Amino acid sequence: MIEIREIWIVLFQTFVLLLPLGHATTNNFYAADWTNTSNGQSLTPHSTAVITSTHYLNTTVVNPNQTSYLGSYAATMLHGYADSHCYRNNCSTAPPSLPWNYFNLKGSLVKYQLTNSQNDFAAEFTFYYFFFNVVNGTNYRCSNNKAINVHWFDIEIKFMEDFNGSNQTAQSYVGRSNCDSINYRIILNNAVPATGYFAVSNFSVLQVYCDALQAQANLGNTELGAIQDSDCTDNPTHAELTGIEAGSEGYGSIITAYFHDWSLVSSGGGEGCSPPRKAVPPCWAPDKPL
Repeated sequence: MIEIREIWIVLFQTFVLLLPLGHATTNNFYAADWTNTSNGQSLTPHSTAVITSTHYLNTTVVNPNQTSYLGSYAATMLHGYADSHCYRNNCSTAPPSLPWNYFNLKGSLVKYQLTNSQNDFAAEFTFYYFFFNVVNGTNYRCSNNKAINVHWFDIEIKFMEDFNGSNQTAQSYVGRSNCDSINYRIILNNAVPATGYFAVSNFSVLQVYCDALQAQANLGNTELGAIQDSDCTDNPTHAELTGIEAGSEGYGSIITAYFHDWSLVSSGGGEGCSPPRKAVPPCWAPDKPL
């Protein structure tokens, strides 16, 4: 018999009280600025990501039957450009950049239902960086665990992750992503258990890039180690930030998470780790292989 568990973490009315009032140029979600990147559309029903009339992002993952990772079934939206913009040597022109600033985002895990004893779900955000020249790096989804001649660096930060009914501890690692990119993964494990509320404040876009380069270098990649030495000692010249994605994903589960009050600000130094930028080892936690 499949175990089914459901928990209401916060009421919709309570969450609405947390939403900021009025329009701000850097806060909240506006449809004109964000593109729907949800996938798994062949599922019935399928995952959805919607910006509401009150300008928060409502994401619902509907993936009840899958029992292992066979590709992301995400409910996400993207600000800017991600690795789907261009592939390999087809990236002849760099997409427009976003500033190397500090990131803020708030949200709440509103409801989840575990529909299988094997399940995984997370609420997260992702930074996409574009290398001006192609690089090689570790990617455990690709042949020989290597991504070859790629322009993209996919850094995914999970507010929380539940795997087979168990909350995952804070950690960082190089993992799996599209083979047109290299990657780095962080689990913050900072959701408040009683309410499902989560947030990052003054999260350094540059510092996490430097930590991710160091993690790749720790796996023996001298090319990315040299880029880390250069970009994290002075101003970065090898890559640019091009996109920010926010939402939820999972399998063996149905999840609803809300996101609001996002911004990129020019000063900070908080949870993304403050300088020095060359953190050895990465400031999050010891790496794990997968």
